[in-house]
Amino acid sequence: MRKRFGAKAFDFVPETYVLPKEMTSFSATWRKFLKRGSDVSKVLWIMKPAKGSGGEGISVFNRWKQPPNGTTVVVQRYIERPFLINQKKFDMRVYVFVASYYPLRVYVHEKLLVRFATEKYSVSNNSLEKKFVHLTSPYINEKNKKYRTKGRTESRSIPDYSVHKWPAKALWSVLLAKELNVDEIWKSICAVCVKTIASVALRGAELVDKYCASPECVNQLLGFDLILDANAKVWLLEVNTFPDMSGSNSYDYKLRSTIATDYFNISGIRVPVVSKAKGKWWGPKTFQKLTPDERKKQKLFTDPKLRILDNFSFAKSTLVNLTQDDITMLCYCVDEWRRASFGGFKRVYPLSRQDDDLKLINLLQKPKTKLGGGGFRYYDLLVRDFLTHFHYNDPSSKNAIHKMGLHTDAISFLKHRVK
Repeated sequence: MRKRFGAKAFDFVPETYVLPKEMTSFSATWRKFLKRGSDVSKVLWIMKPAKGSGGEGISVFNRWKQPPNGTTVVVQRYIERPFLINQKKFDMRVYVFVASYYPLRVYVHEKLLVRFATEKYSVSNNSLEKKFVHLTSPYINEKNKKYRTKGRTESRSIPDYSVHKWPAKALWSVLLAKELNVDEIWKSICAVCVKTIASVALRGAELVDKYCASPECVNQLLGFDLILDANAKVWLLEVNTFPDMSGSNSYDYKLRSTIATDYFNISGIRVPVVSKAKGKWWGPKTFQKLTPDERKKQKLFTDPKLRILDNFSFAKSTLVNLTQDDITMLCYCVDEWRRASFGGFKRVYPLSRQDDDLKLINLLQKPKTKLGGGGFRYYDLLVRDFLTHFHYNDPSSKNAIHKMGLHTDAISFLKHRVK
């Protein structure tokens, strides 16, 4: 993605290598520091097992370190100047829900978990082996006698510096007190999450299309670990594909039960349709069979030569001459947005053209090859056009969906399809 869109668009990931696969590249980087005459001992790296959890097997180092034989590890440039609160390092566990890879639909939960190290931060050589200084994992820090999770911070926005887990409100209050723009920080958090998901969206959609009977039955809850540096810039440390949903204290249980409840409410899990005629599960493509007219329309808008216009023209959008397949997809999306409005998951993608100031739609463009390509995916354009022209950003405004008569048409259409 950096090669396609530039390093600046993806400058939120520290320099990272997967060893031993990328040992040659990592060695070359190390030699560059030596050639520059840099004091390599002042450059910190962090090594962690590729499939590790709970902070186990993680180490911070500033001298050449050979990874353990027979294991895959991730080596990452260490954020040496993190944002500190009460002289301690912290990170943020952010819960991200991917409702669909095609069209891409991503939500970020407003309730995040702030996790602190239990010892004062230092980058001295003597501190590098002290996990309570450099690691924020609760599984590591709970072994320290100083570790506390109970306090007034559990239920209030007033920070309690004696505890090592905070809700989002406590963090925001500290940042506001330091005259930082919390809205911009939150916007950066959401952008990091969307860009990360977008980098794997095309591949994710391919796998769903290949192996799943109904794309609407596929979703994913992810745990993003993010950190702020001394300048309040957001950095992505890692993405957990199976985030821990248990809890060691009352706040953990309350937070994660809320997230789990919102997850099940928004996911709207559907039982795959059974073919009455054959008595077998439908194949991956059955529900998505398109009529010749639907195929023709999708091909028109996904042609690589077609440029995404910036003039917001309805007449040139995918909303002209809606097909039954278009209606079905829009109904799925609107129903999902409505369910999401009752919980803490906030839609961060798709966005209307007015709101997509980062041009995130471009991240979903297919890469160009010698055979062509480079076009956009049809449903991504369809949903974006709907949000652009009907301003369906407020789930309480029912007029957009009913103006188009989508629910009525879709219900009759679905009945026809499942016969």
